[in-house]
Amino acid sequence: MPEFYHSENTLSAGEVRRRFSYDQETGVIRWIVPPTNHVRLLGTVAGTVHDGYRYIGINRGITTAHQLAWLHYYGVWPKTGMVVDHVDGDHLNNSINNLREATLCQNAQNHLAIKLKENGLPKGVTTHNSGKYQAQISVNRKHIYLGLYDTVEECLAVYVKARLKLHDCPALKASI
Repeated sequence: MPEFYHSENTLSAGEVRRRFSYDQETGVIRWIVPPTNHVRLLGTVAGTVHDGYRYIGINRGITTAHQLAWLHYYGVWPKTGMVVDHVDGDHLNNSINNLREATLCQNAQNHLAIKLKENGLPKGVTTHNSGKYQAQISVNRKHIYLGLYDTVEECLAVYVKARLKLHDCPALKASI
């Protein structure tokens, strides 16, 4: 992947709309005006998938399909300090109903997985010296104690409930 990524200063909505069609229902972006010497791309789905995201090259730079979809549909980049987030957590679902403006914190919290740590316990769960499992969550870099529980499952359920209450996680809400 090229190291140059487009920013709001280098790519306009007009240029994106001139070069691509965007189906707001499916989220598919297709070439209308392909790059020079790549006429075979006319009408094809733009970009390639890498690490779970679709990346599209334009004007010697690269951007993600969800950012291009946002710019194409709304005509502006997200507000300063905001990013485009996938509501359902599926990074390839670029339909406009699945995209929202979010803070970096909201974007980071909006994922389905409760990952296992090296010790085999899910995020938010630790062992306590009493032999029980302790639930805790962090909000704005502060740890909140959620209690001690007999099983990992009980502890995880309390953590997930707190996460839903304290963080904006539409993808997690939809999976429950």
